[in-house]
Amino acid sequence: MCNFCYNPTTEMRKNLVSVLCVVLTFIAARTSTNHVAAFPMGAGHCDTGKAIANGAHGTSGSGSLANGNYELRILEEIASDAASSWSCPSKKMKPNRKASLYTGTEYTITLSSKDADDGGYFKGFLIRLSGKQGEDHVKEALILGPESASVGQDHPLCIPHPGVAGVTHVNPIDKTTVDVILSFDQPVEALLEVTVVRNNDPMGNNLWYYDSYDIVVSNSSSPSSSKSSKSSKACKGIKMSKGSKSKKSSKSKKSSKSGK
Repeated sequence: MCNFCYNPTTEMRKNLVSVLCVVLTFIAARTSTNHVAAFPMGAGHCDTGKAIANGAHGTSGSGSLANGNYELRILEEIASDAASSWSCPSKKMKPNRKASLYTGTEYTITLSSKDADDGGYFKGFLIRLSGKQGEDHVKEALILGPESASVGQDHPLCIPHPGVAGVTHVNPIDKTTVDVILSFDQPVEALLEVTVVRNNDPMGNNLWYYDSYDIVVSNSSSPSSSKSSKSSKACKGIKMSKGSKSKKSSKSKKSSKSGK
């Protein structure tokens, strides 16, 4: 008998087993009502735009984060000395407004479900930061918050992208909140993009949401050490503006008043 002869029966069996495994995995994913079918261990890419627009969650989505009762808040952290620190009041980030931030300041951005007490949750997310001119130093400006280490990771698929940083989920379990840390060492205009996946709906509704936020970072000196350690005056403040449109409208109002 030839020991090196091709055995079609054995080879066909191996191929049949492989095909059956793939089919069974696909059926299990499609029939589970609580399973996020695509990439349960993280977003499948780090491209700009809606993170799953062409994925298994469908192309339409469910609109803005607010439609899913999610919100994004930003908190300015102030350190008075090596032994103590405190936080300034947080602000809600709005997709149609620019957030004015400062170099040398640490910010905590929190993505959360507003109805967490009533069962609100999300399973997947991608928080992506990019410099609008491809500034490479932006890669160091966004990291996962330490308290979110069990649900997220600094996204490895963002590493090959110049001037891009990202954080994504590590499992498909229900989550109610995730924190990321922003800290800039140079002025820049940046874009923060957030995609949130709640679930795949067996009825065909794609329960995922997306918003983008403009960020403008300016140079700023540290708060004066002479100010009270817990005084709100030490906060540089986070300004939310509507950009050029609001400036034009304010000018027109001033001119109309002067005409009177």
